Amino acid sequence: MNRKILFQSRAFRNAMKVTRKAVNSLWWRVFELTARKDAEARRLVPVFDAGRRGLLSAVEAERVAAIERIRDGMLASGDVLERADDGCELTVAEACEASQTREWSLMLFRLVRDLEPCDCLELGTCVGVSAMYEGTALEMNGEGSLVTIELSPARVRLARRNLAALGLDSVEVVEGSFDEVLADMLERMGCVDFAFIDGHHDEEATKRYFARVAEYAPPGSWLLLDDIRWSSGMTRAWQAVRSDSRVLRSYDLGSKGLCVLGEGPPKHYRVFI
Repeated sequence: MNRKILFQSRAFRNAMKVTRKAVNSLWWRVFELTARKDAEARRLVPVFDAGRRGLLSAVEAERVAAIERIRDGMLASGDVLERADDGCELTVAEACEASQTREWSLMLFRLVRDLEPCDCLELGTCVGVSAMYEGTALEMNGEGSLVTIELSPARVRLARRNLAALGLDSVEVVEGSFDEVLADMLERMGCVDFAFIDGHHDEEATKRYFARVAEYAPPGSWLLLDDIRWSSGMTRAWQAVRSDSRVLRSYDLGSKGLCVLGEGPPKHYRVFI
C-alpha cells in the first residue's frame, strides 16, 4: 500500500489513536507513582485526573453545557467574521475551530477551579472559548478576575459578546498585540497568579512573553503554555522555560506545558494527558 494512502486511512489513524492513548496511560501511571514522593506534584494528581476524565459536579456540568451551546452556535455559523486585505474571508465557524477542544477546555477549567488563582492572564482570546471556561471557573470559585488579550478587533467583539451572554463580568478582553499592550496590562494588574500563553506560536516570542509575565508572578504562580510541540521552535521554547531558574516544577502534558514558580530544587514530569 502506498505510504501516503496508508497514513490517510481511517484504520491507520484509529490504530495511532489507540497507541497514543496507551502510551499516555503509561506516562500517567508513571507520574502517579513518582508524584507520591513529591508533595508539590502530589497535589496535582487529583486535579489532572479529574481534568483528563472530564469529571464535573452537576452544577459544573450545567455551566459547561452553557458554554458548549455557544460553541455549537459558532461552529454552525457561516457568517463572515473578518476579511483580509487580499479579500479572503474567515467565517465564525472557521475561527471557532481554532479554539481549545472541549477536552482541553475542561482541563483548563479544572486547573482554574482547583488551583483557585485570583489574578489571571490569557494571551490569545480568539473567540473567547477558553476565556469562558476560565471565567466560569473563577465565578464558581467566588473570586478572581481574568484579563485576556487579542489582536483581531472582530474576534474581540465576538468574544465580548459570548462572555456577556454568560454574564461573566470578571473577564476583560483587551484589544491589541501582545508586544504593544502586555507591559501595560502587567503593570496595571501588579500580580499574576495564573497565566495561559496561547498565541503567536514562535520560539523567541514565547520565551519573551514568559519572561515578562514571570516578573509579575510570585512564588506559587502557575504558567500554562499551549502548543509546545507546534514546531521545533516551540519545543525549544518549552525546554528553555522549564529550565528557567524561577521554575520549581514543570509538567509536560503533551501539547501543553504547565509550570509552577518557586524556589528550591526543580523537578520535571511527563504526564501526557
